[in-house]
Amino acid sequence: MPCGSCTSSARGLPLSVLFNTTVFDGNLHEVPAIVDFFVKNSDVVRLASFQLQADTGRGVLGRRGDGLTIEAAQRQIEAGAGTSISFDALQIGHRQCTRYSLLFVTNGRAYDALDDRDLVRLIVGRMPHLRFDRRSRSHVVRTFAKGILMTPALWPRAAMWLARKTWQARQDLLAARGRVNKLSFLIHNFMDACRLDGERIEACTFMAATWGPVSMCLHNSKRDNFILQPVRLQRPSGDRLWEPFSGAESEWVERRE
Repeated sequence: MPCGSCTSSARGLPLSVLFNTTVFDGNLHEVPAIVDFFVKNSDVVRLASFQLQADTGRGVLGRRGDGLTIEAAQRQIEAGAGTSISFDALQIGHRQCTRYSLLFVTNGRAYDALDDRDLVRLIVGRMPHLRFDRRSRSHVVRTFAKGILMTPALWPRAAMWLARKTWQARQDLLAARGRVNKLSFLIHNFMDACRLDGERIEACTFMAATWGPVSMCLHNSKRDNFILQPVRLQRPSGDRLWEPFSGAESEWVERRE
């Protein structure tokens, strides 16, 4: 389970707390309880990522069971949030790799923020022109509202969405005195090392920073090829070559073509 002391320590500070949770066959049933924790602490938690078990060739779990799918993870997140969630309104990377959702939470209850796909599409077309300071909640809200107001074509649909959501959450908004928090959920569906898909690797948005940005699934499958490359060390007495596997150093020899 997530650490309650982490959220308590961050409460009141200008921090955004992010959680990564590995989902495997043995804890899929616990996801609703984890999500419930995130919803209850959405004043501190901004994003929670659920990363599905993959057989990287290391560890003891191996390949996951057929029941652990990206759709199963979605259903468990919805169960914990207590509401249906639009995971397909925004596409990040490859469809089989990543799902994203955005919720608004007021009075401890979650509401789907992306349930109007056409409005989401129109807003996303506008967002690249805006600059958000995510360190400040009020600045983000002001910038977002300014972007809507400066785009008259959005006014009718945005007003309808706002009225609908306000009415839907009216009792909770009154109880919370208008206080609303934002909570995002990500699902990453990692590939097994022996079952890589070239199309998904090309569309990857989850990169490892090693010898240039590399797809995390590709990095996991060929990890040793990346991290065990000899490293050139600069010493006052001359450059040396360090072997990560053995820890030994040898004299650096400049190669000439």
